[in-house]
Amino acid sequence: MGDALPWYQRFPKDVLTGINGLTLEERGAYLTILELIYYHGGAIDDDERFIAGWLRVHTRVWRRLRVRLLELGKLYVNGPHLRNARADRIISEGRERYQHTVQAGKKSAETRNANIHFLKNLRPPR
Repeated sequence: MGDALPWYQRFPKDVLTGINGLTLEERGAYLTILELIYYHGGAIDDDERFIAGWLRVHTRVWRRLRVRLLELGKLYVNGPHLRNARADRIISEGRERYQHTVQAGKKSAETRNANIHFLKNLRPPR
């Protein structure tokens, strides 16, 4: 599990398409788990008590919902974690954008510092 994204892009059409065919109970569970996955940086522990607690359901209800969401490909198991394929991609893209922004900021600071140094050492013509 990695660092949480403070924000991620969400597409209402894709969300509505993705939950189409799910019962209200399945939708609630799926959308809550997706938010947990994003909050935890891409994966959550496949811990039935933790997840059932977040869903405010008994663990046996979560077990049933888990089976259904796995069967539908909404979630997948990776070692001890639950993941979502789209969240994997969005989080990876977000981290890449962040790293790119960090590098651009460093380069900008270096350029500014070089310009300031140049201007400080500039002597007027005599």
